[in-house]
Amino acid sequence: MYWMWINCIASETGNRPDDIHDYLKNRFLPKRNIVLYNGETRAVAMSTTDLNTKQFTDYLNAIDADVSTEGIRLIYPDDMHWESFEEKYKNYIG
Repeated sequence: MYWMWINCIASETGNRPDDIHDYLKNRFLPKRNIVLYNGETRAVAMSTTDLNTKQFTDYLNAIDADVSTEGIRLIYPDDMHWESFEEKYKNYIG
């Protein structure tokens, strides 16, 4: 579902899916500090694969609320329009 959402948002905005993914991670996910090879410390967004169920649910809810303000409607699996949404975006799953 997540990558279908990402591709829906990309399709609606004209952005690349990876750019949308990076933007949303940086906007909504907690940051962690990493030390680079040159000793510099940078704050980077957590990976979605490191999120627990509650964190991922909160992340999805934040995305849905954010893009709805731009007129983008994201579909959930229990929505009556899920099948057509899935059909449209299933080939884009990353």
